[in-house]
Formats: sequence, C-alpha cells, structure tokens
Amino acid sequence: MRKAMALVLLLLFSALPFAASTSARSVDVEISMMKYDWYSNDTIEFSVKVSNAPFGSELTAEYEITDLDGLLVQSGSSPFQSTGPTNQFPLPVKHFFQGSNFYFISIEIINSDNTILANSQIPFMVFQNTIMPQIGNLLAFGDSLSDMGNAKDSILNVPDVPPYWQGRFSNGPVWIEYV
Repeated sequence: MRKAMALVLLLLFSALPFAASTSARSVDVEISMMKYDWYSNDTIEFSVKVSNAPFGSELTAEYEITDLDGLLVQSGSSPFQSTGPTNQFPLPVKHFFQGSNFYFISIEIINSDNTILANSQIPFMVFQNTIMPQIGNLLAFGDSLSDMGNAKDSILNVPDVPPYWQGRFSNGPVWIEYV
C-alpha cells in the first residue's frame, strides 16, 4: 500500500510543471558627467551607462531636465540598441538655461513595449555666462594702488628709482589694469 501511494505521488508530482526560481538581473542605468558645474552657453555631455539590458533589444533613453522647483525645462529621447552586457553612450544637452542655477536630469530606459526598465537622476549647476561690455575709457580716482604711470608724465616728475616700476607708484601692474 505504501509503495502504491508513493508511486501515485511520484506520478502526480511528475505531471506538475517544474518551476525553478532564477534570479534575473535587473537593468541598471547610471548617469555621469565630467563636472557638476557648467556655464549657460556650454553643451553638457552626460554619459549614460546601461547595464544588464536584454541583448539586441531596441531601447530608448528618455530624459527630462527640471529646475529646483520641479518645473520641466527640457525633455528628449535617444534611441539605442543593446549590444552587450554594458552599453554606454553620450547624451549632449544644450539651450535649456532659464535663469535657475540648480537643475536635475532624470533618465528612464524604456523598451519597445513602453515598459520602464530603469531610471536614474543626478543634480548639476549652471551659471549664467555673461560677457561684459568693452570699456573704452576708464577714469580712476585713487592713490598709488590705481596709478597707471601717468604721474611721471605730469608735473610731479616721479623719479625712476626703485621700487617704482615704469614710472608708477607701484612695483608692478596695478588692479585697474586687470579690469
């Protein structure tokens, strides 16, 4: 009786589908950049690294740039094909500066079924690049820290002895020359 029962159980279990648990690796995305502070006229090149994506599948990296308040500034996408265990590609972004200094870029890796496989986000800073207008003439009222050597040509007749440099009341260029 026990042998018959064991045989019935063996036949019963052999008819059931066998399932083994497998640990599938999840898709991972990593965003990096050379630096985290940029000027508003720079093209920022993010490096996107996707790991463990299904080989040969058509994927899309969709990105959104938001400001510190969470407002969408720019969005876009970059299609790519998974060609190995790790895929890395550049993502250049430009012309998004809207006056804020702090931004976030979020990237989602999406397959052909519009399923989000992975996502990542990093912060970065952007400073407004300003070009100062050229100054034709500058008149500085001051002391020896502002002397451009005009005292020698004046009625003061500054002597050419150390520590004076090129007829100035200084030992080298002064701050106003750098302005």
